This record gives sequence, structure tokens and C-alpha cells, in this order.
Amino acid sequence: MSANTKKIIIITVSVLVVFGIILAIYLIPRNREYDEAEVKAAATALIRASEKLNEIYYGEGIRFLENSPNNKSTYCEADPEHLRSLGFTTINELKLMTKEVFSAAHAEGMFSGIFSGTGTSRMSRYYQEYDDNMTNPKPLYIMVHREYNALMKGEMTYNFDTLTITGSKREYVNATIDVTVTLDGKTQTHTLDIRLIEEAAGWRLASTTFANYNEYQDIYDELQKG
Repeated sequence: MSANTKKIIIITVSVLVVFGIILAIYLIPRNREYDEAEVKAAATALIRASEKLNEIYYGEGIRFLENSPNNKSTYCEADPEHLRSLGFTTINELKLMTKEVFSAAHAEGMFSGIFSGTGTSRMSRYYQEYDDNMTNPKPLYIMVHREYNALMKGEMTYNFDTLTITGSKREYVNATIDVTVTLDGKTQTHTLDIRLIEEAAGWRLASTTFANYNEYQDIYDELQKG
């Protein structure tokens, strides 16, 4: 091998190494740049909007009619007046409302746990009843599982004065907020970790926004006193 050939090989290898380093640096995930005031305003609005959705998905849920002729087994027809007050009449409309608050990926997780029976109950909490037109079925009413075990217990209040943007990780912006949870006259304070992501339609929540009363916390507090 001639000296010139060796030089060419060394130069080529060196260029490839440098290119590889530059490419590796470029491919390192970068944290999301953001305007803190903008994200905080979006987080406040989204968390407020999530309260109603939390009640629908995880709390007391949609009210149903006890004596509707459309009731079957453990499912009852949703109260149409309650649906109108919530701002939707079909499950598709509820899904669209959900995606205005939560990210597409997080919303899909909510849907799978509530509409397909993949959660702990193994039964859907809600499903859409249609007419018998096989070509173009028309949504009639929402059916509600009357014995569904709600995940969210107690009443929750957000303390928006404590809402803090804590930084970003990759495409997400992180925040914390304190909430008080009251159950059977007893109150606890919890700090929620919130994630946000900016999608094409704007900022969306990418995490849950509710907390439950933790009875084990009471036991721990008593042990700390003693």
C-alpha cells in the first residue's frame, strides 16, 4: 500500500469519525423550548377543563335513567338532560371534547379504559347504542354501566396559586400543582405532576390531573406522631 493511499484512508476515516460525532450530537434528544407564561396559561385552562372530563371518565360519571325501557342487564340509558348539560350527546362528541384537552396519545389510553372494557372492571363504562340501519347506523343514546366502580373518590380542589412550570424533557413541558382532596369530611393535600405537549391544534395535557384520598397517608401521619 502506497503512502498516498494510506493518507487517503486516514483522511477518509477521520472525516467519517467527525461526521459520526456531529450526527450523534444532532440526534441527541433536545428538551422542548417554551415560553413559560404561555405554557402556564395553557396549563391553567386545560386543568380547569379536565375537571369535567375527570368526573365523566373516573368519577361519578354520566347519570342514567333508572326506568328507561331501553335499559338492559347492567346498562342503563344515559340521562339526556345530563348529557346536554355536559355538552355532548354521543360518545364521538365526548371523544372530540376529550382531545381538545388531552393529547391524542393520552386520550386514546382514556378511551381504551372506558369504552372497550380493558380496565380493571373488564367491562365498558359507556357504549354507544345505534339503530339497526346496517348501511348508515344512527347513534341513538349512550348506555351507562350502572355498577361501574369509579376510580376517583372524594372531592378535589386545585390550588392554582401553586401551579409551577418545572422544566422540559424532550417534547414535554412539566409542571406541578397542589390539590386538596376531601373524603368523608377529611382533607389531604397532594402535589400533582403534570405533563404538557404542544400538538398541531395547541397545547394539550399528556398526563392525568386527579388525585385520590390516600387512607394510608393517615396511618403514616399517626405513626409519625407516635
